[in-house]
Amino acid sequence: MARRERNAAEKTKPKRKFSLRLKARLITAFILLALVPLILLTLVVISQTRSTITAMVEDTLSDQARRVAESLASSIQQLTYDLDNLAVNPSLEQMAVIRPTTAMRELGLENKTIEEMEAIMAETRNLEANTRTQEFLVSNVTDFQRFSQLIVVNTDGMVLGATERPDRFMHPDELWFKAALENGKYISDLQQLPDKDEVGLVMAAVIYRSSSLSSGTPRPAGAIRGLVPVSYFSKAIAPIVAEIEAGELQLLSSGQVVLGIQNTPQGTEVSVFSAGTAPRAIALATDAEQVGQTSIGAEAITASAQVDLSMVPAFGSSWEIRIAQPTEQALTLVQRLSTLGYAGIALTGLVVVIVAILLARGITQPLIQLTAHARDVAKGRLRQYKPKRLRRDETGDLTLAFNEMTTQLARMLHRIRSASEALAASSQEISAGMEEMAAGAQNQSEDVHAGTKQVEEMNEAMLNMEKRAEEAVSLSQNATTAAAQGEVQAAEAVQGMEVIKQSVDSLSKQTGEIGKILGLIRDIAEQTNLLSLNAAIEAARAGEQGRSFAVVAEEVRDLAIRSQKATEEIEQVLRRIQSETARSLESVAKGQLEVGDVREALKQITKAAKETEALVQQIAAECQAQTARSREAVALFQSIGDVTEQTAAGTEETAASAQNLADLAQKLQEIISAFQEQADE
Repeated sequence: MARRERNAAEKTKPKRKFSLRLKARLITAFILLALVPLILLTLVVISQTRSTITAMVEDTLSDQARRVAESLASSIQQLTYDLDNLAVNPSLEQMAVIRPTTAMRELGLENKTIEEMEAIMAETRNLEANTRTQEFLVSNVTDFQRFSQLIVVNTDGMVLGATERPDRFMHPDELWFKAALENGKYISDLQQLPDKDEVGLVMAAVIYRSSSLSSGTPRPAGAIRGLVPVSYFSKAIAPIVAEIEAGELQLLSSGQVVLGIQNTPQGTEVSVFSAGTAPRAIALATDAEQVGQTSIGAEAITASAQVDLSMVPAFGSSWEIRIAQPTEQALTLVQRLSTLGYAGIALTGLVVVIVAILLARGITQPLIQLTAHARDVAKGRLRQYKPKRLRRDETGDLTLAFNEMTTQLARMLHRIRSASEALAASSQEISAGMEEMAAGAQNQSEDVHAGTKQVEEMNEAMLNMEKRAEEAVSLSQNATTAAAQGEVQAAEAVQGMEVIKQSVDSLSKQTGEIGKILGLIRDIAEQTNLLSLNAAIEAARAGEQGRSFAVVAEEVRDLAIRSQKATEEIEQVLRRIQSETARSLESVAKGQLEVGDVREALKQITKAAKETEALVQQIAAECQAQTARSREAVALFQSIGDVTEQTAAGTEETAASAQNLADLAQKLQEIISAFQEQADE
């Protein structure tokens, strides 16, 4: 009894673990329900704020880029306007119109080549044709600080006045000089300024004779050239860049960076670049890359604007302004907001965890108490559960249902005890009857096994008989095949003898023809002999004149005699051939008769072999059928034996089950007696 209680207590231990897991699940559910929406909402707000601020920064940078582009366009337009005003200044016109003959004579420049004049004027490269005009140019550069250098040249390209020593004295072959005379104005692309270590613009305008302006065909008197360093433009751009925290601005001319301004903690830094020292351009954002990059590759929000120079027709370059602000500085507000959001989530999470623990404890505590009471019920103490305070919620309903279950369980145990006693008695009776049936089934199984063994021996004999019948069929088939082959070979022999007979007959006919030919040759030889004899007689009559003819006649006679002898020998050979041919024909005829008899005998043998083969095949078929029937009988007996064995086994199992049922009924009575039927209200 105590052992069963310990086993029951061990089985109830995992229940405690389950209650802890339930508590953890409830806490997790509360946390998820409270925090997940908050986290998602915070992330959405941060994302939307980031997008909004990014768009605002982009709009601000775009506006600043447009302001810079407009400022540059306005500056270039103003420079063009200032240079045009200088070109129509009377002092400059007078300087250009009056040819400096005296100065040239004094300096020895007359009738000199350009190279010689350059060498002579290497020190100043300036004729200084008019001192007052020279001072006017210097004051213009000093006061307005737009042009770093101004020079005035006549139509020969000779420098008449300059604010400082120019790059050369003669300019007739310079691009700016030719383009200005041809088009009236000239503005270069950003380039290395002549004789200076900085990049800028070269601007030029034609100085016309005022007297020719009214005629409709103005005549140039010279040209004025001004050098504008790119740093001039940075003065207007730097204040705008200073408004952008850690901002960077680049001026690109035809895709090449020529000016860079950065807002650093130390202040605004301006950098002017030549073709070989230009840094990488600010990378603008694209559809593939949502953010751009600064010149050093840092992630940044970027914007750009094209400088509209359409109002300056002489300007042929394309300028672009690019502004970048690193996202680290541009999105500082977003980062602060994110920090506050994450801190709020952490604080809210702490509060949610505390509340979830309290709620989970309120739900799981009654369940733990009810579980402890259930363990008492499992140990056999059937009593009502009376909590200190009955809750008016689902746990209270569960308590009432559990007490009702305890009452019904006590009643059920009473009914089970009565039924188990009746079941134990019936099981004993069934077990005794099943044991008797098992003994009878065992005897029947032994008889069936004996019959099966006899049928199997008969089946083995039929299998041997079937094997012998199959061998007889094989032998009869071989005999039939051999007889058929012999018959075919006999027919072929008859045909071969017929061919031999025909050949021998043909040979006999040919030898007869040869005999006829030999008779003809013999007659010819006899006549030839007679002719030779007559010729000899005639030669004897002729005497000496017929001696040579007699010799020929003698030779012809000898030839005729030899022909007769050869003919006789051939005739003897032909007689022997004809004799042998006749005997061969008799042998062939006799062989044909004998082969015909053999062929007829083989036909009879073949017929008999086929009949024997058919009879043996019938016997083999009957043996196979009998073998199949004996196999069926063996299978039937085996099936009967299996069924009998299964019946016996089933009977034994039924008897064992009945005994087990009786034992279970006894154990059930013992278990029921362990419960204390206490159904307190």
